[in-house]
Amino acid sequence: MPSRIVLFFIFVLFFSFNSFSQLQHQIYKDIVNNKSQKTFALLKKILITNTNPDTIEIKVFTGKISKTLGGEFEKVFIRLENAEFKNLNVESAVFILYNPIIDLDKLWNNKQIVLKNNEKVDFSLTINEKDLNDFLLKKKDDINVDSPSVKLYKEKISLTGKGKILSFNVRFRADGKFNIRENHYIDFIPNNLKFNSIPLPKLFIRRLVKKINPVLNMYDFPFNLRIEKIVLLDGKIIFSAGIMK
Repeated sequence: MPSRIVLFFIFVLFFSFNSFSQLQHQIYKDIVNNKSQKTFALLKKILITNTNPDTIEIKVFTGKISKTLGGEFEKVFIRLENAEFKNLNVESAVFILYNPIIDLDKLWNNKQIVLKNNEKVDFSLTINEKDLNDFLLKKKDDINVDSPSVKLYKEKISLTGKGKILSFNVRFRADGKFNIRENHYIDFIPNNLKFNSIPLPKLFIRRLVKKINPVLNMYDFPFNLRIEKIVLLDGKIIFSAGIMK
């Protein structure tokens, strides 16, 4: 009889301890989930403030609770529609962050999105012709070209504008392509350059290119993007890494 009582108390203690552990784990998990929700609510708010998108979607994939508390996640998916990055409107932007560690101190205290690591970021940026022209017009002083305008075709890019040649302002047209430099810069590389339909020497082409490049800088976007591919469409251009290989 006494042995049965002992076994009974052992069972009660074990059950109570197990129930308490489960309750403790659930409370801990709820705290972490609540913190994660607040963290990504703030992340979303910062992105909306900085880029003013028409729509925004964020999906978070968490791993171990201990890592989540430190700002480390398995994957973060971000999609923006008609968002603005440093005066450039982007029709569609998709970012996929793998195993990112977000600096929670800078996020909460400085309202800045800073990654402690940059293991892998896949992305796709779709820019239409009108938005690219609006962007070039805003930075015409930086690229030393007046009234810059581009036409996007599947096989080429046509750039027109007014530039200085031998101290004269002349209207020119250049057909060429965008080229990736050092994974961060987008340069315009002309195949030919014409002034009033007259082909100009390569010396003038080199001078013009030196003035206008880089046309785009990936450092103007978040998450330290490293571009891998450019896809030209009629009226649109797509810059990407990972997503569209």
